[in-house]
Amino acid sequence: MRALLEQHYAHIFEPNLLEEIAKAGILKEVSEGEKLMDIGQYITAMPLLVSGANKMPDFRIHLDKNVVIKLLTELVPFETSG
Repeated sequence: MRALLEQHYAHIFEPNLLEEIAKAGILKEVSEGEKLMDIGQYITAMPLLVSGANKMPDFRIHLDKNVVIKLLTELVPFETSG
Protein backbone atom coordinates (compact mmCIF):
# COMPACT_ATOMS: atom_id res chain seq x y z
CA MET A 1 0.00 0.00 0.00
CA ARG A 2 2.93 2.36 0.68
CA ALA A 3 3.88 2.36 -3.02
CA LEU A 4 0.31 3.31 -4.04
CA LEU A 5 0.24 6.12 -1.49
CA GLU A 6 3.58 7.46 -2.67
CA GLN A 7 2.52 7.25 -6.31
CA HIS A 8 -0.67 9.23 -5.75
CA TYR A 9 -0.05 11.38 -2.67
CA ALA A 10 3.71 12.03 -2.30
CA HIS A 11 3.25 15.52 -3.72
CA ILE A 12 0.67 16.31 -1.02
CA PHE A 13 1.69 14.47 2.16
CA GLU A 14 5.02 14.34 4.00
CA PRO A 15 6.85 10.96 4.05
CA ASN A 16 6.13 10.41 7.77
CA LEU A 17 2.40 10.91 7.23
CA LEU A 18 2.42 8.50 4.27
CA GLU A 19 4.09 5.94 6.52
CA GLU A 20 1.44 6.38 9.22
CA ILE A 21 -1.36 6.09 6.66
CA ALA A 22 0.25 2.93 5.26
CA LYS A 23 0.44 1.41 8.76
CA ALA A 24 -3.07 2.33 9.91
CA GLY A 25 -4.92 2.47 6.60
CA ILE A 26 -7.02 -0.19 4.96
CA LEU A 27 -6.83 -0.84 1.23
CA LYS A 28 -10.39 -1.46 0.13
CA GLU A 29 -11.89 -2.08 -3.29
CA VAL A 30 -15.29 -0.48 -3.72
CA SER A 31 -17.82 -1.51 -6.36
CA GLU A 32 -19.46 1.02 -8.64
CA GLY A 33 -22.48 2.53 -6.90
CA GLU A 34 -21.31 1.56 -3.40
CA LYS A 35 -21.39 4.47 -0.94
CA LEU A 36 -18.18 5.47 0.78
CA MET A 37 -19.95 8.01 3.02
CA ASP A 38 -23.49 9.15 3.58
CA ILE A 39 -25.13 12.28 4.90
CA GLY A 40 -25.42 12.12 8.69
CA GLN A 41 -22.87 9.33 8.98
CA TYR A 42 -20.31 9.58 11.78
CA ILE A 43 -16.93 9.94 10.07
CA THR A 44 -14.19 7.75 11.54
CA ALA A 45 -11.88 7.69 8.51
CA MET A 46 -11.29 9.63 5.32
CA PRO A 47 -11.04 7.70 2.05
CA LEU A 48 -8.07 8.41 -0.22
CA LEU A 49 -8.66 7.26 -3.78
CA VAL A 50 -5.80 5.54 -5.61
CA SER A 51 -7.80 4.77 -8.76
CA GLY A 52 -11.20 5.43 -10.24
CA ALA A 53 -13.49 8.33 -9.46
CA ASN A 54 -15.84 9.30 -6.69
CA LYS A 55 -19.16 11.05 -7.18
CA MET A 56 -19.85 13.47 -4.37
CA PRO A 57 -23.47 13.92 -3.32
CA ASP A 58 -24.92 17.37 -2.79
CA PHE A 59 -23.96 18.17 0.81
CA ARG A 60 -25.32 21.71 0.86
CA ILE A 61 -26.74 22.33 4.29
CA HIS A 62 -28.45 25.56 5.21
CA LEU A 63 -26.74 26.75 8.37
CA ASP A 64 -26.51 30.03 10.19
CA LYS A 65 -23.65 32.09 8.70
CA ASN A 66 -21.84 32.19 12.07
CA VAL A 67 -21.93 28.39 12.34
CA VAL A 68 -20.38 28.03 8.87
CA ILE A 69 -17.63 30.51 9.74
CA LYS A 70 -16.94 28.64 13.02
CA LEU A 71 -16.74 25.31 11.17
CA LEU A 72 -14.41 26.72 8.52
CA THR A 73 -12.20 28.28 11.20
CA GLU A 74 -11.89 24.94 13.00
CA LEU A 75 -11.23 22.98 9.80
CA VAL A 76 -8.95 25.45 8.06
CA PRO A 77 -7.01 27.61 10.51
CA PHE A 78 -6.12 31.01 9.17
CA GLU A 79 -5.05 34.38 10.51
CA THR A 80 -7.18 37.47 10.27
CA SER A 81 -5.86 40.99 10.28
CA GLY A 82 -8.03 42.83 12.68
